[in-house]
Amino acid sequence: MGFGARLPTTSSNLARQPDAQVCFGAKLREWAVCHDGVVSDAERAVAGLARLAAATDGGERREPQARMAAAVAEAIDRGRHLLVQAGTGTGQSWAYLVPAILAGRRTVVATATKALQDQLAGKDLPFLQAHLDHPFEFAVLKGRSNYACRQRIAELTGD
Repeated sequence: MGFGARLPTTSSNLARQPDAQVCFGAKLREWAVCHDGVVSDAERAVAGLARLAAATDGGERREPQARMAAAVAEAIDRGRHLLVQAGTGTGQSWAYLVPAILAGRRTVVATATKALQDQLAGKDLPFLQAHLDHPFEFAVLKGRSNYACRQRIAELTGD
């Protein structure tokens, strides 16, 4: 399936899993399959993505995004590292943010560019706060090279 993660069961193959039952997550307002009455973190993440897609104009379910979110959720749950390579248009930001938020653990997201940092802080995270029905807080931290101090200004101006 990719990323080493098991995807949640869909209604189309539910009949092939006699031990599975359909559960409703009130917070996510999305159907998910659970085993023994427990919805896995991966299934919650994928259900959350489906709910977000429905809340987005023209939103659609993206299979690679769902697989990545399931893998991220499993890695968080198991305390393991995960390396994922995903192409443009996969929806990587939501695929790692949603499982991290739903896990309820403090998470650090390091970005390679200020543009991505601005996208996360200005667009993605506020949207998730409004539509995920799982309260969380976030803060933007920038490295010291993004601030000016008297010494750095003196070095740059030659004073």
